[in-house]
Amino acid sequence: WLAGCCRPGCDVCAEHVSLGCIWPARPGGHCLGRPRAEVMLVTLLREPVDKLLGKYYFLRSRRADSGKGAPERGDPLASLELWADDCRHQNEYAQILGNAELPSAPPLGEGFACKRECAPPSAAQAAATRAAIERAKATLDEFDVVGTTEGFDRFMVRVAHAMGWDIGRVAYRRLKTVVGRPTVGDHPPRVADALARALAPDVEIHAHAVALADAQERAFDARAAPFGPGAPLSAQMQAFERLQAQVNQSCEYGNVNMGGLIGQDCYTMDAGESAQWSVMSAAAASR
Repeated sequence: WLAGCCRPGCDVCAEHVSLGCIWPARPGGHCLGRPRAEVMLVTLLREPVDKLLGKYYFLRSRRADSGKGAPERGDPLASLELWADDCRHQNEYAQILGNAELPSAPPLGEGFACKRECAPPSAAQAAATRAAIERAKATLDEFDVVGTTEGFDRFMVRVAHAMGWDIGRVAYRRLKTVVGRPTVGDHPPRVADALARALAPDVEIHAHAVALADAQERAFDARAAPFGPGAPLSAQMQAFERLQAQVNQSCEYGNVNMGGLIGQDCYTMDAGESAQWSVMSAAAASR
């Protein structure tokens, strides 16, 4: 299967792959039809609360840019508070990396319009979630390069070195950006804390990814030390930042179709959402 996506003479064949490639892959095992030693496995995780807030703002902004009206009353996209209270948010890292089907907690009550409290998990659900978290951590341990979006540039430099590439090959332009989107810390605890509780399994898995990335960065510097002052990650990052400064990151608000990534390069934050967030933020600051 892997050979089918490579043209004769190509240096690298990259694919998104099923993690079934990893779970049976121990020394001597096979991955994508190749010995595990011949395959480099790379993954990148985003802080879960930021990821879910990013999804909210992206869906709102794309809806506004497409000319659709405001979400209906009670729709989780109608407000940040409804979004934070939605019991159906999925812990994707626990499900995917942990190879588990974890049902989201069902809402108590009917419809979206009422104030909802998430039903506590049963003992069996809690045990299944804990097992999925531990499997997910073990799966991350199998990757050759682990990174986080918070340390994205450091991740790109490490990938380039792992592949034997010049770092200029991984310079990039940001796409599908929601301009002016607030960060997690900009939100009142009412929103951020509710999402952190709902995403507790993924938050724990992400913390493991952060620890792995930190350990891999220390190992990078240990390997680089004999090669002089320009070799450590900090020096490589300075060179990469100079390259990135040459990339045009301005927004044209136009459609892009780059390697299957379809959408606009930038989205304007929905005006109604921006106003709502400003009110919530000001209220939180005054308390």
